[in-house]
Amino acid sequence: MTPAYDATPTPSPPNVASPSSQESSSEIPHMMKSIQELYDDTEEITNFDFLFHSNGDILLVCLYVDDLILMGNNPALFKAFNKAMSLEFEMTDIGLMSYYLGLEVKQMEEGIFISQASYTKDILKKFNMFDCNPSLIGSLRYLTCTRPDIIFAVGVVSCFMEDPTSTHLKVAKRILRYLKGTIELGLFYSSSDDFNLVGYCDSDYEGHVYDRKST
Repeated sequence: MTPAYDATPTPSPPNVASPSSQESSSEIPHMMKSIQELYDDTEEITNFDFLFHSNGDILLVCLYVDDLILMGNNPALFKAFNKAMSLEFEMTDIGLMSYYLGLEVKQMEEGIFISQASYTKDILKKFNMFDCNPSLIGSLRYLTCTRPDIIFAVGVVSCFMEDPTSTHLKVAKRILRYLKGTIELGLFYSSSDDFNLVGYCDSDYEGHVYDRKST
């Protein structure tokens, strides 16, 4: 489950008693860790701002400006975290996440599907398939978050951003035409117990044929 919240800082009300020790131990997550603490403990890099983990229950928290995304396997932890944060911030629960920073999220019993269909349409509309605009490549690079099938092509074009030619523009247009016919493609995370990872990516991870730079 992936609920989303909007949090706005508010001054703490006067004379408000702190939660009792019993409430703190039973309801409020007490093992929240920062990214740095998590890195120190595991020597691994994580993209989550906070992590709570106890007896098989997991709560992951991502923060962007004043928006929170909660991910985990126990809805009770969502409520406990929301209650704890509400003591310091004004919280608004907007339900299961469906849209975030251009990412569209469909949560189903079979799994979670993430795509950028609307963002893809915006790119096609913005550049009208013909406009020579430097921000086109940047837009395509963000789109690769959910479209690994265009990573290689976008990577190659990115190598020539400093001094592009009409040939590179034609390649960029070809990528746009491909996107127009595959707008609904995205990433699907199955809810099954089959944990074998199978992925396909249009990238060589070796080097550019001209200067051997990574593409």
